[in-house]
Amino acid sequence: MTFLSLFRLELANTWPRFVLLAALSGLSNLAVLTTINRATAAQESDGIGFALILLAFAILAYRFSQQALMVQAATLAEGTVSGMRTRFIDRLRAADLKDVEALDRSAVYAAISGEMQVLSDGSLNLIIVGQSMVLLAVTMVYMAFLSITAFVLAFVFIAIAAWIHLSRGRHMQDQLSKAFQLESQMMQGFTDFLEGFKEVKLNAARSSELSTSLRHASVEVARTRLETRSLFASDFVSSQVAFFLLTGIMVFLVPIVGNADRETVVKITASSLFLIGPISTVVSGVPVLQRVNAAASAILAVQHNLSELVQSEPPAVQPLVSFESIALAGATFRYDNDSEAGFQIGPIDLEIRRGQVVFITGGNGSGKSTLLKLLIGLYAPVEGAVEVDGKALEPAKLAAYRELFSAIFSDNHLFRRLYGIGAINPAEADELFQLLELEHKTRIVDGSFETIALSGGQRKRLAMIALLLEKRPICVFDEWAADQDPYFREKFYRTIIPQLREQGRTIIAVTHDDRYFDAADMRIHLEEGRLRQSANGPENAGVQ
Repeated sequence: MTFLSLFRLELANTWPRFVLLAALSGLSNLAVLTTINRATAAQESDGIGFALILLAFAILAYRFSQQALMVQAATLAEGTVSGMRTRFIDRLRAADLKDVEALDRSAVYAAISGEMQVLSDGSLNLIIVGQSMVLLAVTMVYMAFLSITAFVLAFVFIAIAAWIHLSRGRHMQDQLSKAFQLESQMMQGFTDFLEGFKEVKLNAARSSELSTSLRHASVEVARTRLETRSLFASDFVSSQVAFFLLTGIMVFLVPIVGNADRETVVKITASSLFLIGPISTVVSGVPVLQRVNAAASAILAVQHNLSELVQSEPPAVQPLVSFESIALAGATFRYDNDSEAGFQIGPIDLEIRRGQVVFITGGNGSGKSTLLKLLIGLYAPVEGAVEVDGKALEPAKLAAYRELFSAIFSDNHLFRRLYGIGAINPAEADELFQLLELEHKTRIVDGSFETIALSGGQRKRLAMIALLLEKRPICVFDEWAADQDPYFREKFYRTIIPQLREQGRTIIAVTHDDRYFDAADMRIHLEEGRLRQSANGPENAGVQ
């Protein structure tokens, strides 16, 4: 089974303990049954006291062995899930950006949250199912000891009932899969509705069609779920009827076919009643097994995709202490291995000196953001090299090179917690909040922003605070001012950038604000991935 491949490493060391605990639980359950049968066969006073003592010990043994088995199962499940999450994190952390960008992120999110939760919850149920199968086997062996006829009749009846149940289970699984697909489509519709709400409000026809689609999807999900639940209800009732029939066979048919005496019939009947619990558990565990197996398949698929990610990061990063210049020397990057297909930038020759303010300009799709990622080491050049102080950067030092940069991208993710910054000087943080005029909006509490539920421009200003607290020597801004009002746009170019220059920081900014080109020491212009123009000095910064 698929899910067993996820547990194989952990089971290699723990399966003997599982087998022992399951055996103890099954034997103690059998001891309860035999003790009850012994008590019913005893005279009113003869043997009752001893049977009662045996019953108490059997119940205690069952209680502790069953609890230990379930705790062991939970430990195995949670340890396995935690280990998988850790491996996912480690693989992602050491992967290249371009490989992560190509991942199906929805599948990764689903594996980490939904499928792993199904695996965690379902694993405990499956252990209980396994223990119930042990109990079922032990009870059947005891029944065979009492009467071979009863054993054969019970075995044949249970086998037929199991075959019917499994046949119906395939149909139920198909219905479940259909319901999951419909729910996925419905959730995609709700995502479109919420994330595209502005567009929905602007178009009455779109709003009407989308809402109609959502209502239809909701009705279909409810109908399919109802059909599935009806199948489960029918199956449950059928299993109860099967138990009644099994008991009837033990009471009425065994004495006729097997010539069993009254005392034996009573013991056999008690044994058949003891079968109801484990059989019910096994029956109810079939859909759980199907869900766990499906979840395991999804997790293994994501695990396979992550295992193919190139692991380019060293185990530890020693940041570069200082630099005088960084450069691209004939650097080229393309999004496809075929040189005649896919977007490409380069070859580019560019040198940026320490303390310079550099603006990158160009139209949409010209390659500005790609150039940034290449320049700061998020992409590795397929041709040419990145240089530091005139020397080509070795692949082993790429992670250390990236430690020179702090960046705010155009699609920047704002972390509420200030990871990786360490102890924060409250006075310094207060100055930054005042500089960005956010002191009345939020603050830093225990290493986190108190709130990030702000407007888009204000969130970019919070990102600026986080960037400045990192104190990296090179600051990168990808169209940071585009989300700001005219006042803060002016403040960025005329106040913040000059202050950073005075602190000795190097500034690299993608911008379209031509009225502020004079704030740069150098402006580079991109067209279709090629460096078309370089203007040096404030006096030439506005040249097109």
